[in-house]
Amino acid sequence: MNNRKLSRIFSFLLLTLALSSCGPKKSAPTTQAKVFLGALTGFSNPVMLYGGSIEANHTFAKKIMPTENDIVLDLKQGTWKFYALYWDGAQPFEGNLSCFATETVIEGENMDVNITLSQTGCNDPALFPASLSPQQSFIFNGCSTLSDVVDENSLCDLMSKGHGESYRIIFPQWSPSPLELVKDSATAAITSNCFNKGDISNIKMPIGSGETFFQPLVVSYENSNCLGEFKETRALHTFSKAVNLETKEFNNGSNNFLFFIDRGPESLKVIHTAIGNSCDEKFDMKTIGTKTVFFGPDANYGSMPFVLDEVNEVVTELATGNESTYNIMKYGNQVLFNSNDGTNGSELWITDGTIPGTYMLKDIDTGATASTPSKFKLFNGFVYFVANTAGAGMELWKTDGTNAGTVMVYDLYAGANSGLGSVSEFVLYNNELYFAGDDGATGTELYKVDTSDTVSLVQDIYTGATGSQVSNLVNFNGKLFFVADDGVNGIELHSWDGSTLTMHTNFTNAYPFNGGFTTAAGKIIFSGDAGDGIYGSELYEHDGVSASATLLHDIFTGVDSSYPTFYKKLPNGGIILKANNGSNNQLYYLAPDLTLNQIYPGQEVSNLEDMITHDGKTYMILSFNSAESKLYKFDPLSNNLIERQGICPSGCTSWPAGKFGVSAKGKLYIKKVYYSSPDYFYNIFRMGPL
Repeated sequence: MNNRKLSRIFSFLLLTLALSSCGPKKSAPTTQAKVFLGALTGFSNPVMLYGGSIEANHTFAKKIMPTENDIVLDLKQGTWKFYALYWDGAQPFEGNLSCFATETVIEGENMDVNITLSQTGCNDPALFPASLSPQQSFIFNGCSTLSDVVDENSLCDLMSKGHGESYRIIFPQWSPSPLELVKDSATAAITSNCFNKGDISNIKMPIGSGETFFQPLVVSYENSNCLGEFKETRALHTFSKAVNLETKEFNNGSNNFLFFIDRGPESLKVIHTAIGNSCDEKFDMKTIGTKTVFFGPDANYGSMPFVLDEVNEVVTELATGNESTYNIMKYGNQVLFNSNDGTNGSELWITDGTIPGTYMLKDIDTGATASTPSKFKLFNGFVYFVANTAGAGMELWKTDGTNAGTVMVYDLYAGANSGLGSVSEFVLYNNELYFAGDDGATGTELYKVDTSDTVSLVQDIYTGATGSQVSNLVNFNGKLFFVADDGVNGIELHSWDGSTLTMHTNFTNAYPFNGGFTTAAGKIIFSGDAGDGIYGSELYEHDGVSASATLLHDIFTGVDSSYPTFYKKLPNGGIILKANNGSNNQLYYLAPDLTLNQIYPGQEVSNLEDMITHDGKTYMILSFNSAESKLYKFDPLSNNLIERQGICPSGCTSWPAGKFGVSAKGKLYIKKVYYSSPDYFYNIFRMGPL
């Protein structure tokens, strides 16, 4: 651990002043105290000497080396407590522990302080609680909370999981200082070797049981073997163990066990719990100014909008009695969504984050039947969407956030038939909105709507009544790319530049595209099978210009298929995906330079429920080997997954899927449902300091 890290550690050190008196103190005279060490003649390791006086409001901590003689300290006069510690092992804190503890009055101009260390001196209750054995090693466990810790067999797992997987213990030293100024002068005196969570550490150290002035500190690392990011925890002892709620300790006859609070910036706090159901995977957190709106179940398990009060961490229902709430879309200082109030079916609703400001915007398909608005897309100052009515079917609509301004743009397939029944997405290109539509004469083809709401067929790619089944629209490199069947070459990758249609692949497979499209490193990346009998369904790339695509990675080598499936693109341009390597489905990271690396090799990824990059860090809720879902942080530099605090009080299931959200204050929230017979329960967590 370098000096910069150590200086960061001790910048936070502050002795608790709970036992000190309030108000200004009169300056006390000083005594030159000469310290003599006894019973350690010829000692080879350092001695830690601590002293403190609440009466004099002063304390010190000093590492005494074997070569030091004439140890003289200028101490404020008053009643002082002194403690000394010595280990005879080859490593810090290891071997037999010798101790000394006494209380004495510092007075006069000069006086001697005699320190005689012994192993039996460690039995002093000021150093060790009676429940612990001074000559037995510690097993350390950091926990986000100690509420579940009842004995040495407690696991501190699931929602009690602490920040760290490994630790170091540090004893600090500081010059004689007022209690409140120790933080300004503390430096590292003795630092332990690394030890892992739950392992026998070989470390022996007192933690105090009364008024003591030594402060062993623990540094917590997020990976085993002291790798990865670290954090400085609070001291394992602060003045009086009687009021220290940061630790719990046990002994099983062979080892001491110390459980301590180990929270970090990624620790979680439950702010809301309710009964849900097995379909309650929605969260969809949106911000409206200082308000945060999200979806969750009410007392009848029906999904409805809530608003979050971040100051008091309270959630409030915005539309009591609503169910089947989906498709949330922020629009100015309001949020659009569809919801069912039990009377009008699933219709278009709006909220400003208040109860009076939450209401049905328009009953598009009047009466109890549902119009089910969906595919919201902001364009030309309006929100365009698909809605269904008995007279027109599923067609293109738009809204300006008012009842009168919510209108059908165009009935593409005249009459009750649906013109936009096959639309999977809207994509902006050249200030126009593109989509897949069917006018009843040409089949499903590529359409667009311009800023004057003129809807037009871009091109009848498969000439005649048979549609080209256009899909996978991507705005890339100045062109609109998509998959379509022209009736001659089969399903291929095409582009539209505003005037010309171009085909970019020549695959022989009848169904070559099977895993979605994305972009990376200036290329279109997709999962495809060329039908050449060489590779199967693998990762391909296209430069956006050429007349053919190129194999990027043959994950399941040979003619077999890995069937890559994209999960999410990271802000750095890398992509998280799943593919079968011949053994099972593995999690992969396609780096910005298009190199491919396995994440958690050998572990079969069962389900990636949700993923988010927040404050430069990527978090995932996923499960491996059909086991319970867990919260992980992904480090793209080391290609490593780091397990964080648990998200269920008992085993998590992979369904309903957990979800992430970011609030108006920029905080990360997590929603996760778990089953505890006979009900499903959901928790909402906030990540960060508790």
